[in-house]
Amino acid sequence: MKTITTLVALLFALAVSVPAYALSPSVKIDMLKAQLVEQLKGKDYASAVQTMQDLKATGTKLPSSFEYFEGKALFESGQQAASYDKFAHYTETQGKNSKYYKDAIAYLIKAEKAHNAALVWKHLFGGRGDDGANAIVQTADGGYAVAGVTASKGAGKKDAWVIRIDAKGKVLWDRTFGDVNSDGANSIVQTQDGGFIVAGWGTPKGKDENYTWVIRLDAQGQRLWDRTFVGSGYEDEETIIQTADGGFALAISYFLNDSTFDLSYYYKLLVVRMDHEGKVLWDRTFGDIDIDSYGYFAYTIVQTSDSGFVLAGLSRNNDPKGDLGEKSWVVRMDHEGKVLWNRTYDASSKDYFTGVVQTADGSLVLAGSAYNESLKKFDARVVRINIEGKVLWGRTYNTSNSGHDYAAAIVQTTDGGFVFAGVTESKGAGKSDAFVVWLTRNGEVE
Repeated sequence: MKTITTLVALLFALAVSVPAYALSPSVKIDMLKAQLVEQLKGKDYASAVQTMQDLKATGTKLPSSFEYFEGKALFESGQQAASYDKFAHYTETQGKNSKYYKDAIAYLIKAEKAHNAALVWKHLFGGRGDDGANAIVQTADGGYAVAGVTASKGAGKKDAWVIRIDAKGKVLWDRTFGDVNSDGANSIVQTQDGGFIVAGWGTPKGKDENYTWVIRLDAQGQRLWDRTFVGSGYEDEETIIQTADGGFALAISYFLNDSTFDLSYYYKLLVVRMDHEGKVLWDRTFGDIDIDSYGYFAYTIVQTSDSGFVLAGLSRNNDPKGDLGEKSWVVRMDHEGKVLWNRTYDASSKDYFTGVVQTADGSLVLAGSAYNESLKKFDARVVRINIEGKVLWGRTYNTSNSGHDYAAAIVQTTDGGFVFAGVTESKGAGKSDAFVVWLTRNGEVE
């Protein structure tokens, strides 16, 4: 104990007398390790959590037991729910023969209670038919609006479904939209006046193809107007946003209906700019027919600070071996729909972006997934680019070496970092589970 205390004192004396930038990496790492040992022995768990973060930031290889102590420090410092993932991963990867397995299991049981206690409320909505939610938005009053599809009620086989609930999950109103055929909703946004704009699909009677359907609702869910947009194929994804001037921007991805090409492969993208009453101001298409190119698919659209737009998704192309490849794709347009740049950011044979956010400094952070060739699985992926499309940094994330991990959406936090949410098949209670990851401003896991 005396030797460790003396070592810490010497290292701190060195840190004080020598500027931080002059310390060699090995000295800094040794100092942090010694500091951590002292904090754990002294049960100063709050400080230990920060030291562990600093130690991980150095990039040094850490022993397998580190995750156990990290979980313990989080738990004992009052962050019981946050410790759950650490203990779960440690017990899963290190097994029953590991030194701290029994202790980790004991902590895991206690942490799981705190983890479940963090759940504020949950409610089930639906009936005897197939029902599902495709999108959710938090409203200005702290409640939520959910959009999806229901086969339990309504006018047709399936109907677009919108539910408005308060902050405690109590239903304020419940509306269906559709006719005798199949309809559904894929995207919802609360508008500046407290109402909603919904984007989804409808099916004409007697046809295999469908069309995109945009519905404008007031704050009580009453329809104000609706518009339809018919492409030349089967609509597969619709996403809509309200623009700063009160209008709307809509991205529609659909399979191209052309007998020359396989419909399961070829995508076309339509971008529509509307005013506040749904009048089309301009539209743009992406995806020319080409034997080596199978078009573009957009999962998300955002308006940038200069009133332009950024769309993110994937492009499909034949690779040099003749196989179908999917590349993460981003296009930036000005406020009139003129393309400023159009780029792919492929990290593997199959990757794509599903979320994008513009940061306070004007750069763009994209979330998605990339196929890990060595592990034969998908990893979550986050890439930061500047407004001109140049890569600033990129990271992939996985919860284990087996099972897919996907990132779906991302937001920037008040401290300049990021949080992304997605789905993991690597851990959790079921075949697939939701997971949330906090990142620093440089993309490192907090």
